[in-house]
Amino acid sequence: MDDREVEQGRAIGSVKAAINKYGGKINLQGPNSMNKPQKGVSDSEKRPSKASELHLAKKKIDKLNDNAKITQSEKSQVELQLLQAKKVARELTSRIEGSKSKAKQQNKAKSIGVEDCDYEEVIREVEALKWELSKLKLDMARALEEKLRAEKEAEAAHLTLESYVSSAEHLRREIEEANDEEVLVELARIQARKELAETEAQREEYRGKFSSQIEETRKKICILREEMERIKDLKEKLADTNSDIKVLQNELNLIREIDGSVERKNTETQPVNPEELEDVKKELDSIQGSAFLIMTIMDAIRNELKEVMEEKDRMLKLEEETKNSIKNLNSELHRARDKLAAVSASKAKENLMLSNLSAALEDLQKEKEGALKERESAQEEIASVRMEIQRTENGTDVIEKKLSAAMQELASVKSAEAKALKKLKAVAEKAAKSRASASKKKSTIAISKFEYNYLIGGALAAQEVAEKKVAAAHLWAEAMRASEREMNVEIELAEKEVRELMLQEEQEIQRKEKSLDTKESVEGELQNLRKQLRKSTRENSYSLTPARQAKLRRSAGSPTARRVSTPGSFTMKRRRMVMFKLAKCFTSKQVVNEKGVPLEER
Repeated sequence: MDDREVEQGRAIGSVKAAINKYGGKINLQGPNSMNKPQKGVSDSEKRPSKASELHLAKKKIDKLNDNAKITQSEKSQVELQLLQAKKVARELTSRIEGSKSKAKQQNKAKSIGVEDCDYEEVIREVEALKWELSKLKLDMARALEEKLRAEKEAEAAHLTLESYVSSAEHLRREIEEANDEEVLVELARIQARKELAETEAQREEYRGKFSSQIEETRKKICILREEMERIKDLKEKLADTNSDIKVLQNELNLIREIDGSVERKNTETQPVNPEELEDVKKELDSIQGSAFLIMTIMDAIRNELKEVMEEKDRMLKLEEETKNSIKNLNSELHRARDKLAAVSASKAKENLMLSNLSAALEDLQKEKEGALKERESAQEEIASVRMEIQRTENGTDVIEKKLSAAMQELASVKSAEAKALKKLKAVAEKAAKSRASASKKKSTIAISKFEYNYLIGGALAAQEVAEKKVAAAHLWAEAMRASEREMNVEIELAEKEVRELMLQEEQEIQRKEKSLDTKESVEGELQNLRKQLRKSTRENSYSLTPARQAKLRRSAGSPTARRVSTPGSFTMKRRRMVMFKLAKCFTSKQVVNEKGVPLEER
């Protein structure tokens, strides 16, 4: 299967899973979203066993590659044995042809007579040929056994390859499930972004509303300050008026005392002037009216001062409620940002794990393709070996037929030889008797020219045969030495290969141990990430719901806030402290982007 098809299958599977999960809608707060984290828990519990299965599959693939290499080496050895068998068959055919030519020469020489040593030599060569043929048959049987064993190993490799293919399909399904989980994480992230945008919009709305309220409060504070200044002026005027009233009362008392004394004197001396008395009474009435007017003005000023203090207390309460609502909004906003950062970090780690799993799957697919190619090449080589074995068997059958024909010819030659020997013995006995009778008369023995030439030729032939045997023995010794040298070289090469294989095995063991450690650490991180993701998604599904937002709005708008002891006067320094605290509430927390990196304050 191509990588494109795999990606299309993942995309189709993830979209179908999302559609089946949410019924064509993105709704993370439904009952299905509550059931999905439980499924994620079971998947995260099964994930270590799946990673161990992946590791075991890799180990089995390495073992299969080693078995394929061993099969290749054994196959090369079988091919070498077949080549040696072919070489031996060629040598046997050449020897049979030589024996045939020798038999023909011996048949020609039998007409003139042959010695027993030549026949014995031919018999020994025939026995040697039989021994070589039996050895060749044993080599062929051994080659057939090696071929059967190689076929069994190829079948076992095919079965293991099928099991690896099934495990690869299982891993592909797991990756598709991980893609489905990634879709859910993406949906949760989209929901978190929506909630963050809503929170930001709500915060901007509250900020605008509270800024307008703060401006109104500032204006009211300015108005109250002007009223306070006016009240201070009125207090000063009231104090001056009180002092004037006291002075007037003192003067009035003095005037009354003076009038009383004057009246007493006048009553004693002269009568009182009624006009002066009326003037004094009018002046006293005017003073009392102005005093009453001043008292009413003072009462009005006191009432206005009470209203100003009540307005001040109400504005302080509103300011405290605004601070509490801003703090709540900031805490909710930072919580949402933290959740978004956790979701983005978990998504990044999930993507990393998915890329690692896809790379492992691609490696498995490549190893599978390599194993299939090696299997095909092994099958082709096995077929070629079978053809070579069939050809060799056919050649051995032909050689056996030729050997049986040669044996029949040898049997006929032996029978003819026996007859010739009988005749030769009879002729020799007659010649010996004649020579014995002639030797009694002479000191020398007379032989025929044919016998003389025959004896000389036999001696020369025996000498040539002896020289050839000596040369063959030397060649055999040289061949044995060369074979010993080749065996020593092969032993050294085998020892070197064994050492290299041991080093490779040690390196492979170390690499596998390191990969196991890294996989265990990665699996632990993945489990922690999944736990955090489930926790964040669970909290996300319960946090910032519309009911809770409405509750926050009600709490922000409720007048039941904590009362603060108001001072006697609202000075400029306290107003600056309040504005500084409001600015600090808006800029106390760091702003975090989507990747969880804090931004710099400007």
